[in-house]
Amino acid sequence: GDFGDQTFTENLITVIRKSTGMDMGSLSVGFEMLRMLEDRIAFWENEVGQRPGKKLQKPAHVNLDIGQIYRHKKWGYRGVIIQWFPLCPADQEWVQAYGPFEKGLDQAFYRTLVDMADRNPPFMTLAAEENLIPLHDETEPVQHPLASQVFDSFANGRHILNKALAQEYPDDT
Repeated sequence: GDFGDQTFTENLITVIRKSTGMDMGSLSVGFEMLRMLEDRIAFWENEVGQRPGKKLQKPAHVNLDIGQIYRHKKWGYRGVIIQWFPLCPADQEWVQAYGPFEKGLDQAFYRTLVDMADRNPPFMTLAAEENLIPLHDETEPVQHPLASQVFDSFANGRHILNKALAQEYPDDT
């Protein structure tokens, strides 16, 4: 939305301003600008025009996988990741309600299903990577009515993507 573009523009202007100072060489500024542009492109490729069969390459700073079970650092509930975003996809109103975020809005964010054992009725949420503690030795899957639309099974402490999503998100299988 507008907020993401405004933040992107402000961040790009900050990087350009840094380039006029003595604290940063022009080559590193160029690389920083390129990284920001690549993140913005990846964000829009993930958010807009997802076509069946399209393979999405996970950016290096997106550290968690779809299917990963986690515990939320602030709220304590358990959940499972169903989508990742290289930048915060939410609008300013959401950011004001749930922020601030120590690592900012350019960190990875995840759409998740909250375990019904922790919150009922069923709930889907957006969470910053800084707030998710990955759980690797889980013996029970997350219970949520939408889980069967995303995952085929549960094995080795994680949910396993269905075939269509595994093709779309090959880095998460």
